[in-house]
Amino acid sequence: MTLHSRCLGPRGLVLVCLIAALAGCGKAGSTTTITGRVIRGGKTLVVPLDGMGVGLEVTLVALSEDGRAGTGFQSDTDPKTGEFRIRGLRAKPLRPGRYRVAVTLPVGAKRLPADADFSMQASPLELDIPAADVDLEVDLDARQVRVR
Repeated sequence: MTLHSRCLGPRGLVLVCLIAALAGCGKAGSTTTITGRVIRGGKTLVVPLDGMGVGLEVTLVALSEDGRAGTGFQSDTDPKTGEFRIRGLRAKPLRPGRYRVAVTLPVGAKRLPADADFSMQASPLELDIPAADVDLEVDLDARQVRVR
């Protein structure tokens, strides 16, 4: 019997193993990192942070097989370059599948195309994310999202 098992006892060891299993490391390729940029007027959309520290946000919304919206994964966006990065959350990792791409701007920022709704509920932009890291180009004028 090791020192650790004497200190923890059988129940303690079971608890440690259970916690380790729940935390998990995930399987290789089971989560994905998404990077990219939003295009408006043929150029990368760069939106400085507003007074509240809010800037351009890109959100991937997981879609079920019947098209219902699930978990949303928000971006970290560089306000100087317009480049964004989205990673899965520890409790709800970003997994391969179908996603809606939502784009939001702070109040008073450059406007999105007037006849398009790029919200999490209504954005027309959807794509399948594979089991690999992906670099996206979200073209608001063309209403397209492409893998670069």
